[in-house]
Amino acid sequence: MFFLRVAGPDDAERMQEVWLRSIREICGPDYGNDQELLDRWCSTKTVERVRALLADRDIVWLIATEASGKIVGLGGLHRRGDILACYVLPEVLHRGVGKTLLLALEREAVGLGLKELRLGSTATAVPFYKRNGYCADGEPFLFLDVIRAYPMRKALVAHEPGS
Repeated sequence: MFFLRVAGPDDAERMQEVWLRSIREICGPDYGNDQELLDRWCSTKTVERVRALLADRDIVWLIATEASGKIVGLGGLHRRGDILACYVLPEVLHRGVGKTLLLALEREAVGLGLKELRLGSTATAVPFYKRNGYCADGEPFLFLDVIRAYPMRKALVAHEPGS
């Protein structure tokens, strides 16, 4: 069982740990476990950078925790309609944490009046996003000058209360 909540500044170090482990342990095999590539990718996920992202009022950050309070997943939504992140720890992969985070971000987006979400997916996450209604939206591009990202989008449907 896990719980969702809005991330705060005190979560930065634990969020960084989730991000780094997810990149190295879940995404790594899809990138040939290329340590140079993974090191460059992870170098953008410093605690200071996570703190700066948490301080950005245009980004909604959600975290998934176990009952103990341990952070097991994170998700970020920019108010302009971009999913910035959806990462989980390897030990909770395929247990619904990522999907729950993604659905919560989509609800936030609908609440903000957004009609569509966009993202740049890792190679690893493309099947996850496709299962959750996202479709390809253009040619892959180089993200952070490190990895190939796959642009995807999803039209959002506002639900009436109680439906």
